[in-house]
Amino acid sequence: MVRYKVLIGRMLVVLAGALWLGGLTFYASVVIPTAHGVLGSHTTVGFITRQATGWINILAVVALVVFLGNLVATRAAHGPRLRLALGGAWAAMAAVQVGLFALHPRLDRLLDPEAMEILASERFYALHQVYLIGTSAQLLAGLVFLACVLTVWGRQDMLKIKRASSRLSSASQPREVAGHVA
Repeated sequence: MVRYKVLIGRMLVVLAGALWLGGLTFYASVVIPTAHGVLGSHTTVGFITRQATGWINILAVVALVVFLGNLVATRAAHGPRLRLALGGAWAAMAAVQVGLFALHPRLDRLLDPEAMEILASERFYALHQVYLIGTSAQLLAGLVFLACVLTVWGRQDMLKIKRASSRLSSASQPREVAGHVA
């Protein structure tokens, strides 16, 4: 039963990372440039991305909860440096997410969705740049976190192999029974 819990936990981390970080990467590298090419207007595309980022932020919260659960569940396999890297990456992702949640409504207030116009373009673009930089930093922290998670999982698997190997070798050793080797 424990093996299945580990497998399910790992699958949740992989799926959460794929949905959030993979989705964000695909969105930024494929969807937005394609939308710009088709629609021809950064402003028009912006009114679409404005709504899509809400979903990305929800996926971020779900992934952060799953990542935190994995962080706690695997804490026995963390060395001091790995613990620092995992905790720091998770904290960075969470802190940026709090900032993105705070920034999104400020950006929305600078838009007129009915007229599809930006009300204060200089202010909007400055805040939007902060949003993009934050998202990029968050993605980088996510990749660091996932690399560390894979390292932890590798350590856990190696410990299991060593324990199983040691049990096998001790079971195959001759035993001494009442002063005689059996």
